Amino acid sequence: MFRLHSINRFVASILLMTVPIIGYSAPASAYGRATIFNRTNYVVHGIIHYAGCRGDNFTVAAGKVGANSVIAETQSTISAYRGACLITRITATVNGKAASAYTSSGTGYERFIVAASNTGYKVDSLANMQKEVADATGGPGFRIINNTNWPVEVSLDQVSCLYYGVAPAGQAFDRNTGAVWFTISAQQQLDTIEHKTLSSCVLPVAAIVGGIILSALTAGVGAAIAAPAAGAAAAAAAVATSTTVTVGSAALVAGAKAAAVAGAKETIGAALVSNGQGELKGQYAGPPWPFRCSVKPTYTITGGWGKTTKDVDGNVVIPLGTALKITKTNTCGNSMMN
Repeated sequence: MFRLHSINRFVASILLMTVPIIGYSAPASAYGRATIFNRTNYVVHGIIHYAGCRGDNFTVAAGKVGANSVIAETQSTISAYRGACLITRITATVNGKAASAYTSSGTGYERFIVAASNTGYKVDSLANMQKEVADATGGPGFRIINNTNWPVEVSLDQVSCLYYGVAPAGQAFDRNTGAVWFTISAQQQLDTIEHKTLSSCVLPVAAIVGGIILSALTAGVGAAIAAPAAGAAAAAAAVATSTTVTVGSAALVAGAKAAAVAGAKETIGAALVSNGQGELKGQYAGPPWPFRCSVKPTYTITGGWGKTTKDVDGNVVIPLGTALKITKTNTCGNSMMN
């Protein structure tokens, strides 16, 4: 096929309508101007390459992060008429990084999009995207599995706690979110009551942790604890060692003195707070449709406190365990966190 370097697109259109070309299957009429949609929060610069015609440069303004952290896409339509020129390639840069280019042997498609993918950013046609059926579990969002001995309250934080909830031991916290970055916070606790609020993302201090634990013990485990058996040594409200914290019946039985309860909260919280909470900053929720992963970003929470037991005097013993750890277990979104 002859190349049309110096012939304008109108003339190219006329030639393609009048000159038979073997193997040419596109309609013999002018194509619409290309429109580029930008679903990133950066300005996009790029070039549209045509078969035998001069390329078009384009710039698309950055998308805006709106409600629920969803990026509202922007768009730009090429001003020059395209005539019969088929698009063979679209290249783009996002935040100074090259996106994966769109390539074709020659297409009449008119609508294209630049968006985050699992390998960075990608350019593709909307028509191609609509042919892809993405797994609904692929995000954007987070799946965070609690592999500790106790419930863990998880929150996804930015300025506030946008998403939060309690994952019982062995279960997962699973949320769909906007395709943006979050801090993942985790706080181990002995019950499944939500203590977070939209405005409170700060990990609780020792006094609060101790109060939550003692309250859980009193409502659950503590209800089955009676006063020490006859002849048993009187138990302190709470005693901490290098490996355990022991909550005595003096703080658990009905009618416990306020001073004993207050002292137990302080002792319990000071001993357990460091191993019972943690956070992981700058975690990307994974790309949105159409480039989302087959499985959304997945994490496990391990460590934390050991399982409680009772000693011979009926006191509750909580092993201090090891530091709570949040670990990413798949690659979805990794390219956006480099």
